[in-house]
Amino acid sequence: MLTPAVLAFVLPLVLGQPLGWPWWGWALLAVAIAAFAALGIVERRVEARGGQPILPRSLLGLPGMVAGLGGLFVSLAVFGGWLFGLALELQEGLGESPLHAGLTFVPCGVAFAIVSMNWRRLPVRYHERLPVAGFIITGAGLVWSGLLLHSGGTGGAWLYVALAVSGGGMAGAFGALMGRVLARVPVAMAADTSGVVVTVNQLGIVVGIATFGSLYLNVAGKLPEGSSTRQLSAFALSSAHAYLAVSVALAALAVAGAVLAQTHARLVAR
Repeated sequence: MLTPAVLAFVLPLVLGQPLGWPWWGWALLAVAIAAFAALGIVERRVEARGGQPILPRSLLGLPGMVAGLGGLFVSLAVFGGWLFGLALELQEGLGESPLHAGLTFVPCGVAFAIVSMNWRRLPVRYHERLPVAGFIITGAGLVWSGLLLHSGGTGGAWLYVALAVSGGGMAGAFGALMGRVLARVPVAMAADTSGVVVTVNQLGIVVGIATFGSLYLNVAGKLPEGSSTRQLSAFALSSAHAYLAVSVALAALAVAGAVLAQTHARLVAR
């Protein structure tokens, strides 16, 4: 049930814009909503028959687990949507080569690695607040990068700083929240938890790429073939505005992630 639901959700988002949003795309989105609603019923029946559900109720019933998994899903959706959206802006909007665009992400990767390897060195009293702070910092960095590029320019050296801020924030949000979610799981449920977390993370990336990639393409439009210099300049500006829209939407999702992380911390502390 989960696979058809995800397919029905992602397929229209991927193919809708190039095909002019045909009726069957909207129908599939409606089917996806119904399939996700039916997933819970199917899961309960599988568990009642002694089977192994994808989302065991015993796991989801742990304090704060649903909020924690929701936060992890949001963090990967933001990450996937941002990587795809910025790659489109750099290559389609600014005309950079794949190598140049890839190297632009280096400050983000370096900051992500540094924070991931060192956040545990912070005093323990800050660990609980780190996921919330990480989400907020990520959102701020994303909006900053969108504003730097919104005029159609490259953003200069400040773009690398903004990307590093986003990368560091993502590491703080994802790493600390992942550790906090797993720390409360009994050893007997470790295998189930591992499968659920991996599934949630992969779904987050897929949904983020499909959703925010579709947003970018709908706002930016399509680069005309054989474009003149004037058309290329107009598309560069349109692409920059599309990336700004994506970055603002991602920042709003990051705020939702901060709320989920705070909810998880509150429920676990009870």
